[in-house]
Amino acid sequence: MIDKISSSDVVILWGIDSHVDSDAFFEVLKDKKTIVIDPVKTEIAKEADLHIEIKSDTDLFFAMLLSRFLYIYDNFDKEFVEKYASDYEEYHELTQGIRIVSTLKKIGLDVSAIQNIIELIENKKVMIVCGKGVNKDSQSDDTVESINAIGVMLGLFDKEGCGVMHVDKDDYKDGFDIKEQKFEFLEEFDLDILKDIE
Repeated sequence: MIDKISSSDVVILWGIDSHVDSDAFFEVLKDKKTIVIDPVKTEIAKEADLHIEIKSDTDLFFAMLLSRFLYIYDNFDKEFVEKYASDYEEYHELTQGIRIVSTLKKIGLDVSAIQNIIELIENKKVMIVCGKGVNKDSQSDDTVESINAIGVMLGLFDKEGCGVMHVDKDDYKDGFDIKEQKFEFLEEFDLDILKDIE
């Protein structure tokens, strides 16, 4: 994993567990902009340029809102999504089912959190690294798919220093196989889960 992020400009660490809190990992991050998305203020979060402290079990909605704002701000790789994910317009429509202000309030954030991420990643080589914390989400499959969608929207695949990696036991796997030539966006989600978040 460390070799893959060595040429990144920005590293987003999403739900990273303590097993990556190693000297080697910190060393490779020291000259990178880092964004941590995690409800826990881990050691990595304390050192990050930006810590987005979402509430537990809200990763799916935050990921969908981030994709939505990438679309709204026209800050996505249109050529890439048209080639590999032609149904991105339908996905954007799906994200419109999420009310922005009230959902961000449930997540424990305001819109500036999304704006700050977009500012940090704009025109940069971005690597999103998802830890086991993402798999603890009650809708983990949809969450993983929605985080992959951010990578697709940004065109992060098949480029040096870019991509989405997910913890798979003690190894990492890519979030999108460019050889498949097609990415399927999430088609539905359960909005009712927001009602249970305090």
